Amino acid sequence: MAACLEMTKLNKSFYTAVGLHPVFAINEENMSLSVADHKGKLKKLIEKCGDKCIAVGECGLDFSEKFSSEENKKRQKEIFETHLTLA
Repeated sequence: MAACLEMTKLNKSFYTAVGLHPVFAINEENMSLSVADHKGKLKKLIEKCGDKCIAVGECGLDFSEKFSSEENKKRQKEIFETHLTLA
């Protein structure tokens, strides 16, 4: 996401989105952070981007076989709700 923010500085016509793809919401690195921590990180990025952040996402759920455990579903739903709140 930081790279996207940097790109917005290259051209006044460039904008960015801030978010966490559902699959990344459940990877090992991100599972070590609480949902509140994720929300705080995303909120700081949005604030840092200012009017260059025009979207929050990717928002959604991925319940395909690989990601369908109850723990993964719960985590994805929590991150999804966080995105909706920030949007």
